[in-house]
Amino acid sequence: MTKNNERALALATIAELVPPIVRHELLGDESLQRQFDLKIDPILDLSPDLASFKASKILEAVSAAADGPDTIVLLTDVSGKEYKVLVTANRSAASLVIQSENRKVRADHFLFLTQNRNARLLALSQQLKGNSCAAEIQKRWRRLIEQRALSHRELALLAQDFGNTPALVASTLQLQLRQAQLPLETLVPHSLEYYERLVGRLEGQKNIVEYVEQVASKHIGALLAWDKTEGLRAALLLGAHSLIADRLAKESISPTVFLKLVQWAKSADPLAQTAVLELALKRSAGAAKWAPAVQELAKNFCKVEQGPQNSFAILSAVFHLVDGELGKRRVMVGKAPFWRRLATLAQAALITRCMFANGAVPAETVEGMDDIRMTEYQMQGIVDMRTEPRWQGDFASPYQLRNELGGRVFAAASLHERTAVKLGVRDLFLGDSPSGLKAGINLMSARLPGPLEGNVDPIETLPEDILQKMRDSLADPTLSILSFALISNTSLFVRLPEDVLVRAAEAVRRANYHLDPKGKPEWVETCLTNLATAAAVNRNRRLADEMLIILRSYRRLFRGELSLDAALRIGLISCSSRSDLNEWCECVGALMNDLAFGQLDRREANALYGLIGSLCDLVPELWVTCGQGLAAAEAVSWD
Repeated sequence: MTKNNERALALATIAELVPPIVRHELLGDESLQRQFDLKIDPILDLSPDLASFKASKILEAVSAAADGPDTIVLLTDVSGKEYKVLVTANRSAASLVIQSENRKVRADHFLFLTQNRNARLLALSQQLKGNSCAAEIQKRWRRLIEQRALSHRELALLAQDFGNTPALVASTLQLQLRQAQLPLETLVPHSLEYYERLVGRLEGQKNIVEYVEQVASKHIGALLAWDKTEGLRAALLLGAHSLIADRLAKESISPTVFLKLVQWAKSADPLAQTAVLELALKRSAGAAKWAPAVQELAKNFCKVEQGPQNSFAILSAVFHLVDGELGKRRVMVGKAPFWRRLATLAQAALITRCMFANGAVPAETVEGMDDIRMTEYQMQGIVDMRTEPRWQGDFASPYQLRNELGGRVFAAASLHERTAVKLGVRDLFLGDSPSGLKAGINLMSARLPGPLEGNVDPIETLPEDILQKMRDSLADPTLSILSFALISNTSLFVRLPEDVLVRAAEAVRRANYHLDPKGKPEWVETCLTNLATAAAVNRNRRLADEMLIILRSYRRLFRGELSLDAALRIGLISCSSRSDLNEWCECVGALMNDLAFGQLDRREANALYGLIGSLCDLVPELWVTCGQGLAAAEAVSWD
């Protein structure tokens, strides 16, 4: 055996010890292949209808077929069966077909492997047709494709680049959603570049306002310059915030194009329907032309459907799945949560559109999607609160999504009431009819922050007389749960003064860390959760620390009044009063250790052990601070 062969064998042996994805990248590196004198001849599966082929055989057949016009070349699969390869190329089009006895498969991407320069360039043009990322991919690949044929590895990279575009993902989803088994990676691509192409690249923007002004505006402009109709539909994938509708309202859209958009939205996802209704209400010119279509869309939107098959339930379930999967795979680690949620909701809306296009969505499909990554979704939401504490994962329920999106339409109709009258939807949106929008949503819940507003300061303020009532109730010598009602009920709507938060902390201590529920024990969890939220949103450590103490009191002395699940939720929200990663990890570690060394039954210990592990997987720094709690919970679970 030669020295080179020995080295190649050693490398191949080592490669078998690493995960497949690492092995694929390692052995696919061309410089490494030359250095170790490796001859890699991968086996390719072209489609379920055809057999497997060695890459070298495909290259030989494709090159021979491309040499002459309409030349038919035989290709042998790994079992020895023969197929025909036919390349057709002229000045305007090129194609490559691999044919078996009963099946033809277009494989135009193999034209990039040929020496026929014209065929390569035509293949690139054809592959990019109808793709919003065409200019970007052309800039990256055209010069190389002009110069020479691509290698197998370069072809794989080009295919990967094509695959990370919204157009190809949507096409793949549309086809594969009809299959009984759908790979999770097909639903939720694991490429950061894909999501940057979907919603625009994050470039240091701190909140959704900055992002819309500096990034989304350019992204939307590029989509509309590419194709007015398809660009609008793609832009509506960003419809998770009303600022997107405001931005689209500034665009010049012809009445004909807008009418088509309204008609299309009737069978689209809830984000698109919401944004289109907002746009209609903000565009008074030409309202008469699309009024009937808007009325029909509005009736659809206001209809309250029950069960897991309504559009808000489907969007909620898919959002849970996508966000949980991205969190588990750490695809967007280090990115701001508001941007990840923007991308997640865009992908969820895209999947929802594809599901609707395939017909009725089975209830079991929706319920299955909601369950697959629910734990990961919930854990990611807890982690996000450290930097964006105003939004909580529970706010993505079907009920709250309907309130939020319906609230946006209600607000637009209120601001543009004259246009609502012109469109004939004023009574439907603002009236008191049982079938109207107001009857189908909770206007108070509609004021809660949305998924992209976790780090946006509330715009509402409390009048001084209400603040004084808060101070007086917190100073009441006979403290009860009602003493905290005002501060509890406003924790997410306004920013509270420091002195009110300090008084609340002192009141918790004066109550000896146990609230008199006044005959309403179910209020305890709600009140404590809202107090913890007030501490987190206002970054008030003093109140947060008192909340952590009161949890210890309840879990040790009044266990029947507060479950472990509730204590975990309240405690983790309180920890979000710390925005610094190290301080947050210390706080979470102290909470987990405290709960784990308290009174736990085996079921509770199992749940706590799983939760700590999930959190540590998302934030590896927690392994240091949560180690003792993890060990204690494991010991009880095995006891």
